[in-house]
Amino acid sequence: MNPHRSVLVALAPIILLIALGCDKKATFTLAIPAPLSPGTPRTWQDLGLSQGYVGVEALTSWNGKLVAGGDFFDVNGAPLTQLAYWNGTSWTRMGPVLGSSVEALTVRNGNLIVGGSFPHVNGDTLRYVAEWDGTKWIPLGSGFDRSVHALAVYNGDLIAGGYFDLAGGVAARNIARWDGTSWHPLGAGVDNTVQALAIYNGQLIAGGDFLKADGSLSPYVAAWNGAYWSAVGGGMDGPVFALGLHGSALVAGGAFATAGATPARHVATWNGAQWDSLGHGLGQFSYEYVQAFAEYGDTLVAGGHFPGCVRRWDGSAWVPMQDLHGMVQALAMHDGWLIAGGWFPRSEGNNCNGIARWVP
Repeated sequence: MNPHRSVLVALAPIILLIALGCDKKATFTLAIPAPLSPGTPRTWQDLGLSQGYVGVEALTSWNGKLVAGGDFFDVNGAPLTQLAYWNGTSWTRMGPVLGSSVEALTVRNGNLIVGGSFPHVNGDTLRYVAEWDGTKWIPLGSGFDRSVHALAVYNGDLIAGGYFDLAGGVAARNIARWDGTSWHPLGAGVDNTVQALAIYNGQLIAGGDFLKADGSLSPYVAAWNGAYWSAVGGGMDGPVFALGLHGSALVAGGAFATAGATPARHVATWNGAQWDSLGHGLGQFSYEYVQAFAEYGDTLVAGGHFPGCVRRWDGSAWVPMQDLHGMVQALAMHDGWLIAGGWFPRSEGNNCNGIARWVP
């Protein structure tokens, strides 16, 4: 589990106790109209996942549905879950309780791929990664020996990044490739946790807490070309938690203050040759960070733990959006809507609980 997910760690014992006795599938009772009202322009609208604790760590679209992963339960007794989908009017839990949080989601060959910190599902067959075909879980080999934090599809293969030493019983340092039959290492891997993955200019980009890739200095970000790892412009001076694309540039976010030799507070862009800052960046202090990106039309949106939790880039400055009063850990586009997930409990001045959509 990542250090900046301490809120989820603190609640884990409570969540585990509630998990006991949960059934395999449940539909949550919503406290909002279905379908949703149009909403108030330029505000976030709650999607009603739960009346209790909600900590969303991953979002994706799959088979026309919005899928949310993390940890969430209802304080009035609704079942604990780590994975649920929204069909536009209601939430439905997917599969059995996984026992620990979902931290990454992607889609490959029409199936949903799930990664996280769950070590034992269906006996011992789903270890930290699993495939869901809509009706059942499919194991991906013997999985991993520790947690998966990031997933991507590169040249048709599934890529998993995290904090592990073994993938399918094969030595693979914190990043591995699934070809549909077995897991393979990517060179010598990286020397610490992979937190984010992206595809840029035909290369696989990994970001995280590592300093070396293939044994060579690649601080916090590295590029894989299918044969070997290389540094990306000198890297950062602190961890990278998020990677995305904006126009023709790669965007990196995290807890850093410089990218290459360029001052870049927690967010920077890479054009294939050099790192550049985006305005004055986001946040001011070392404990702040950027955790997620999304492309909303032609606008870059960033979420994380900084004042306001979520802001958009207008081409010259970061523009505030309505404050969600907490932290944003995931952003995604679904059915034309910008969706934010994270830990932002309902409170005075905040009508949203862990997952919301932006009303333009």
